[in-house]
Formats: sequence, structure tokens, C-alpha cells
Amino acid sequence: TPTSSHCLYFQINFVLCSLPEAFAEVKQQADKTGITIYEELSCVLKRLAEDKGLLSPAFLSHNLHVLPDYHGNRSPLADPHVCGMVCGLTLATDVEALSVLYLAHIQALAYGVRHILEELNRAGHYLGVILLCGGLAHNTLYVQTLADIAALPVIVMEDSVLRGSAILAAVCTGQSVIEAMEKMCGRNFGVVQPCGVPAILEYHHHKYRVFRQLYEDQKKYACLMKM
Repeated sequence: TPTSSHCLYFQINFVLCSLPEAFAEVKQQADKTGITIYEELSCVLKRLAEDKGLLSPAFLSHNLHVLPDYHGNRSPLADPHVCGMVCGLTLATDVEALSVLYLAHIQALAYGVRHILEELNRAGHYLGVILLCGGLAHNTLYVQTLADIAALPVIVMEDSVLRGSAILAAVCTGQSVIEAMEKMCGRNFGVVQPCGVPAILEYHHHKYRVFRQLYEDQKKYACLMKM
């Protein structure tokens, strides 16, 4: 589940490239308007939700469920043999289908974080906030989805990975970590709160149950195939 933003970038793009014609259309429109393909997909999802009279774009994935463990699960299952799963595919190959498939994967990544948080809480740890950095911190759809699914505020840091490297480099020149942090760490961050809409929170609760069940079902399939 959650791993480096670098791996997640390739995972999301692997999904997008699974419908090449729709992806090319999204990319062309994004280039025309000067935004990223992810921002264009978010715009498509917003329009679809409005056209369907939905409270939130989140509801567009109600029949599409994803287990995003294409490289196995590092945490919290520590299972290198689990594979990715998508339940609810149709023959649709248009931009709408691509956008909803993208949404379902974004949600699944956030469900994976919720699973980790639940295991940490069960072990006696309490987490009251999520600190997010890296590439996904720039994906507004993922950040809000994560806040809603985890029911926690998400603090988005700017360039924190590079800043941390610079702090360590400064330590090599003789400064202490605290001194370097005081010089380099400002307050360049934003806080994204959970939406607080009961219907959306309940929706994610149901989808999270499906998310957890996908792993259990995959284990059953493996048992059925033992020869």
C-alpha cells in the first residue's frame, strides 16, 4: 500500500495508460488549458458529478473497487505476494471511464493509509493529524480524499523532502539539527480538513469495508488454486 511518491506516480500512470485513447484526449485538453492531467481529471470528475446530480465526485466510484497492491503490500500487511485487484470494470473506454478509474485508485490509496492508521491505533498509538509531503501532496483530489477517509486533518508541507536533505547537509558543516531547522523551516504549509459531510463519510466507510474484503477474497482464491 502506501510507499514512496515515486512508486505511486508510476502506479497511477500505469492505470491511466490502460485506456490510451482516453488518456491522450485528457492530456490534449490539459495541455490546451495549461493544467496537469491530474487537474484535468479532477475537472472531469466534478463535471460528471454535477451532471449526475451527485453530492460529491466521490460517489462516482460506487460500483468500482480497487486493491492497489500491484507491488505487494509493505504496510500494514507485510505481504509481498498480494496483487492488485479491480472489481467493477466495464467495456467503457472513454474519458469518463478513465476518470472514474483514476478516482477509484486515488480512494484506494487513501483506504490503505486508513488501514495503517487503524493498526497503529490498535497498537496503542494515537495520531491526530497526517503530515503529507512529496508528489502526492500536490494532488488536491488525493489530499482531500485522504482527509475525508482518514477523518483527520492533513498538513501539506512544501518541499519538505528537499528541505530535510538541506538540513542534513548543513549539519555536515558543523551546525546542529536544531540550528539548521530554525534557519530553514518556515511555516509554508496548508491544512486540509475532512469535509465533515455525514453522507460522504458513510460512503467511504462502506467502500473501506469492500477494500478490506478484497484482500481476504484474494487469499481465498489462492487457497482454491492450491493443487
